[in-house]
Amino acid sequence: MESADTDGASEASYESVASEGGYEPASDRGRDPLPRIISASHCVQVFGRLCNVADGAYCSKDPAYAVNSRAKGKAAARPGRHDPLEGMPPRILRFEGAMEAWLEEMPLTKVPSGTARQYMTLHDASGRKSPGVDLSLLRAGNQRGTIWYFTQEFLQQLWPCFLLSDGTGVQIWERALLERNCTIQSTHVEVGQVNVPSSKEKSRSEWLKALFASMQAAKWTPDGEARSILAKRRLTHASMSIGDAVQIGGQLFVAGLNGFEQLKEAAHLLPPGSFDEDEVVSEPAEDFAEPPVSGKARKKKGKGSAAVAEDNNNTGAERKGKGKGKGKGKGNGKANGKDVGDGARRQAEPEPGVDRADRRKLRAKLQAERERAQTNQ
Repeated sequence: MESADTDGASEASYESVASEGGYEPASDRGRDPLPRIISASHCVQVFGRLCNVADGAYCSKDPAYAVNSRAKGKAAARPGRHDPLEGMPPRILRFEGAMEAWLEEMPLTKVPSGTARQYMTLHDASGRKSPGVDLSLLRAGNQRGTIWYFTQEFLQQLWPCFLLSDGTGVQIWERALLERNCTIQSTHVEVGQVNVPSSKEKSRSEWLKALFASMQAAKWTPDGEARSILAKRRLTHASMSIGDAVQIGGQLFVAGLNGFEQLKEAAHLLPPGSFDEDEVVSEPAEDFAEPPVSGKARKKKGKGSAAVAEDNNNTGAERKGKGKGKGKGKGNGKANGKDVGDGARRQAEPEPGVDRADRRKLRAKLQAERERAQTNQ
């Protein structure tokens, strides 16, 4: 027999009301609504079945796992058996860094904790000798390359999308930032700046792959030399991973499933003031070029060509003067066409090369100040 004050409800079915802080079903109380990576997550299952390949940047299916699967006989051939690597490309970029962040621990070191010389910047690791990789890529140099590592929140909420077999993780993250009018600083932290080669010694994709390989913890900080850098920036992983990014001037490259992907909306995702707007290049170039030709520069160049064509359609004396390389005609053409027409045009608008020269001087000045600051440290 129920008492009068229970109102016909048991304690097990009790649910809070608005007067007690808001309605919430009893079945949902005490559960964390935020997504979390656990040992049964798809990304963890994939990681356990991979092994690193010789180039240092990629990993592939572990042959031992395939052998063990065959050894199980009928159990392995049972229909419906789940394979986490099904639909994945044969090679994917390494993501030990994501597992370091998930486990909240760095790789074991060879020396006792606290005895390794601590790095102050990435440049300090550039002089280290490591077999299989070129750590000189980490020297400061022109500091045009900025390395971005993802945060713990990004790992839990967005990073698992980067391991989707269709490779749409980068687009999902990019769209999430653009819809909220956020920059990369909302999900990533700057690790440091490195030199970007200006010559065509290496293609962009080769340089990014080599940089990715050199930024693995076992290569650039095997004895925990980067712990001060990581702690200062509150970074949770030392190894560069899928989901991390590299900024080159006004361009942004994100490590995806198959390799680095260049983002078309980089100008909206990069922090204001972190790049020269004239350096944003929408179409990827095969090799590095410094400085890239911007839309404004191409427009100015087009105006210059049109002006030359207009001069060439002037009087016959002007055409004669511009056409000949030497002789009397050169003097007449120079006086009538080049000195008058081009001279007036120079006063009307600056040459395209002037802005580029000023930018180079400014970069050289900033570089000198950075080197002096590093020397004082």
